[in-house]
Amino acid sequence: MSKNRVWVRIVVLLAAVGFLFSVLVFRLAVVQLWNGPRLAEGAFRQRAVQVPLELPRGVIYDRNWRPLSDGYWRRVVVVFPGQVDRDLVVAETLGPLVNQGSDELLRRFQKARGEPWLLVPPSGEELDQAVSEGGLPGVLVTLQRVRYGPRALAGHTVGYVRPSDGTGVSGLEKAFDSVLRGRYPASILALVDGKGNLIPGLGFRRREPGQARNHLRTTLDVTVQETVESVLGKQGVRKGAVVVVDVPTGDILAVASRPGYRQDRPDLYLNSPGEPFLNRAVQAFTPGSVFKVVVAAAALEEGVVDLYDTFFCPGYVDVSGYRFGCYEKDGHGLLTFGEALARSCNAVFVEVGLRLGRERIMKYARAFGLGQSTGLPLGQEVSGHLPPPWETGPVATGNLALGQGSLTATPVQMAALVAAVANDGLKPTLRLVQEVRADGGEVKEVFPQRSPVRVISRTTARKLKTALGWTLSRGTAASLDIPAYLAAGKTGTAETGRTDSSGKKVTHAWFAGFAPLSRPRYAVVVFVEEGGAGPVAAAPIFGAIVEELLGWE
Repeated sequence: MSKNRVWVRIVVLLAAVGFLFSVLVFRLAVVQLWNGPRLAEGAFRQRAVQVPLELPRGVIYDRNWRPLSDGYWRRVVVVFPGQVDRDLVVAETLGPLVNQGSDELLRRFQKARGEPWLLVPPSGEELDQAVSEGGLPGVLVTLQRVRYGPRALAGHTVGYVRPSDGTGVSGLEKAFDSVLRGRYPASILALVDGKGNLIPGLGFRRREPGQARNHLRTTLDVTVQETVESVLGKQGVRKGAVVVVDVPTGDILAVASRPGYRQDRPDLYLNSPGEPFLNRAVQAFTPGSVFKVVVAAAALEEGVVDLYDTFFCPGYVDVSGYRFGCYEKDGHGLLTFGEALARSCNAVFVEVGLRLGRERIMKYARAFGLGQSTGLPLGQEVSGHLPPPWETGPVATGNLALGQGSLTATPVQMAALVAAVANDGLKPTLRLVQEVRADGGEVKEVFPQRSPVRVISRTTARKLKTALGWTLSRGTAASLDIPAYLAAGKTGTAETGRTDSSGKKVTHAWFAGFAPLSRPRYAVVVFVEEGGAGPVAAAPIFGAIVEELLGWE
């Protein structure tokens, strides 16, 4: 064999060895650098029995960085059945300290099948002393973070998370689940060997969350939200919603829905009447006479009528053989168009609606945003319904002019509508979320305000504001104890087509208004489902809210 062939073989052998060594190094790098954290976590989990104590989840704040969920820490007892030698003895000792029967605790031991579980004990030093002195092996007292407290606000908007895995189920919790969620929860661990026994010298340990979180800053205002929820509680509203919008910007300052529910115990409401999980602020209902604001805007903008044009109301109007009755059965008599809006005269608005025609009414309904989603990050939001083209003819147009028939709208849509009137004809885009920030303060994402869109002229808007101001001085809300020059709005009583057990018509109550009248700041929409008449059920809620917000005496 020649010397050259020997060298060739040596080179080939060295190359093969070098290649195999490179593959080995690459594989070690993959294991150590790329898969190392995951494998280490898996090994850790194999020798650790753990109980989650705090969700690795960001906080949802109001516009001023005040938390909306009222989270708090509480003392809990963690029981590791695998570390308890004598279940009955521990159950008999632990029971009196946590106000539970030993038989009940023993059943929990048996049901747990070795998995750890939690107890929420009453406060007291006896339990802490018994645990610290080693009298209850396998039992530990520690602190647990509860995400939702008793003073949590805007429950339907914030939503809630599934207790078992911390996944967002509804509201902003669901819409921003991937943003808010961290990786590993804070936990209490029992480090055990292959036989499940505590490893000497390690025992129980507390583990903090394993990944930084992101936080959500909304447009809500805790002060405004508290006011709204307090008024709803005092007024005893069982079903309904309130929306408050900042007129110049379109920021939603408060949104509340009733009935409510406890975000920390959603399981208690699964079979409750009244659909407590339903966010009525973004559900569609027949608007009734609050839709007359759209008809009035269209009529004034198109020059069909002027604010001081006069009409005569005998208490009804006949259209193609169908009689539309007025709420004032004996009629309103002689009145201007502005007074007809303030006093919600059906006869005048059917006549004006017929002058306008269906298409022009629909044009302005669309311009004000009805029949389309506002784009809020709330999964339950619906777009409402505008009558289809085949719902035409004089009677259908008359119904449309009164906000009846198949027409539906959501409270947030009506809030945008009334804000446009208050904002001199510029319709703002509603906004609920401002930004996402990391734990360290870094801004991750910004949701800027959008420029408003003009839907009616400044002149038309100011005429509407004048007429809506008359609602509180000489119209359907004149009974409110509010200076008429400080607020404006429109009542609505929407027929549902149903009657109660006594044969009385079931109606929804509405009030859509703004305050103060001269320089509007708040647009407020009140909806009371099956609440009766708007002037009786909804207008007083509006009055109470704006009085609190503006501090009127």
